Amino acid sequence: MATIEDVRMAWNRNAEGWAESIKKDPLRTLFNEPCFLEFLGDMSGKSVLDAACGEGSLTKKIKARKITGIDLSSKQIELARQQGIEGAEFHVGSVGNMDMFGADTFDAVTSFMALIDIADMQPALAEMVRVLKPGGQLHIAIRHPCFLAPKFAILKVPRTQEPRLLLGEYFSRDAHNAGYIIAPGVTIPRFPRTLSDYLNGIIGAGLRLVRAQEPTPSAEAAKQAPQLQFWREHAAMYLYLTAEKPAGANGKA
Repeated sequence: MATIEDVRMAWNRNAEGWAESIKKDPLRTLFNEPCFLEFLGDMSGKSVLDAACGEGSLTKKIKARKITGIDLSSKQIELARQQGIEGAEFHVGSVGNMDMFGADTFDAVTSFMALIDIADMQPALAEMVRVLKPGGQLHIAIRHPCFLAPKFAILKVPRTQEPRLLLGEYFSRDAHNAGYIIAPGVTIPRFPRTLSDYLNGIIGAGLRLVRAQEPTPSAEAAKQAPQLQFWREHAAMYLYLTAEKPAGANGKA
């Protein structure tokens, strides 16, 4: 069973290869990042925590009054600090134990493509809630669990060559090492969860779900990267969720 230490070691080992690979990954640059930034909306007057910020490529694009990042991997944080984000603060640490931040500190928390890589999700969600101000919002981006199960493939119907999505092991919770086509040699421990795992986790953390979105690539993005056309027409690759900390709730310092 993979542990938090396995995750830390994997991201430290793969940090530079990962950072270079995502610069040329159309799923990230043409689809997921721009769609999630649009989903976030105006952050300009807010203090934002980017939880599990990784190398900081998304952190750099969040235009907030104050931006703070935290990640388990010291190598990833080194790369994030090199992004040259004016006024940004970065911390090495687990999002499941963010003692460096007081309760009710941030107006918003973002969790971009992170929960699937977190061994124990519930303590992480509890900490994100604790550091949120009452009325603050947690914005989550994950791989869509209904369409990217632990085993999936895009197949062609033999007669027509029409694409079809094949799924398997949706209910598996077994951690596994996942590789990336765009980043040969990069393997990271993954912790698959179902849609109900995520929704019940958010509810169990005391948050109120206020918005969900299944983004699709734009026509222009699909024109630039034809592999995006499948995800424009047939299935949702990502799921975005916004949940709010009730106005009367207070975190514990």
